[in-house]
Amino acid sequence: MSVGDVRLRIQIIDIEPKQIDVTVPRYLAADNLSQRVIRDAGLQSHWKSGYRRNYTFRARGRIVYPKETLENLGVVDGELIYLLPEPDPSLGVLEQNPEYPEVNNYLGQGIPMLAGTISLVLLFSFFWGMALTTSQHWMVTVLPSLGLATLCISFARHAWGGRASQMRVGLTGLALYIIALGPPFFAPTIRSGISFGEFFSVLGPGMVMGLASLIISWLAWWGPVEPLNRAVVAEQRRLNQNMARHNCSICARDIEEEFDVMCPYNCGRHFHSGCMQAKQASFQGDRRLCPMCNVRLT
Repeated sequence: MSVGDVRLRIQIIDIEPKQIDVTVPRYLAADNLSQRVIRDAGLQSHWKSGYRRNYTFRARGRIVYPKETLENLGVVDGELIYLLPEPDPSLGVLEQNPEYPEVNNYLGQGIPMLAGTISLVLLFSFFWGMALTTSQHWMVTVLPSLGLATLCISFARHAWGGRASQMRVGLTGLALYIIALGPPFFAPTIRSGISFGEFFSVLGPGMVMGLASLIISWLAWWGPVEPLNRAVVAEQRRLNQNMARHNCSICARDIEEEFDVMCPYNCGRHFHSGCMQAKQASFQGDRRLCPMCNVRLT
């Protein structure tokens, strides 16, 4: 490598991201550098719709201007810069599939799970009622109601399946919460002899806070505010299959499937079988470099 050259690691941000290492002159402008990287990485110069595919570099925390050189930018050997392809104007931006786990409808992961959860709710309610027979402090009347409401929504969500945005989940949680208020309300009045009306004013704030916690817990189970449009992901996969052809890294033309071969030195590039044979036969350079794309072999 000469003094005027610099080694760069290019991170290509795309539906199928990849990294390549290139050695280029420092005086090379960004627009010329993009053409070099497109050729070496086997990227497409045009979309299938006919639009030209433009690329933008990002380095040192900003977008690189088309006529700005690497020397002006001050890049050093081994620096990582990013190549950002513009989307197809006829399609717009397609989101990459994050491979979310499939959401399945299920019945609480089994009857034992449901029975265990509802037993936990009733046991929690019983101990809360026993605690109220000895103390009516605000921490005893308010805080347990928050946990009880959360348990009721958890049971309802498991009982009705994987999605919490169904109205029946909220209604089931509310019904279970009202039933679970029985021990906390009746145990102190029976054991302490306090009247229902007098004790209602003591437990009332806890009941109201529990209803608020019920709503918040239900909303917390809903999931992302803007979930991925799975129809877009399916369309993206279909387009990827239709655009499976690669460009030859020697002649830069589309490669028919029967003539598509990969670099034997694991550079990740595609070639016409004829272009590769001709290049290998005529190569007389440094054996430490790939005969096809002049990338240093590791």
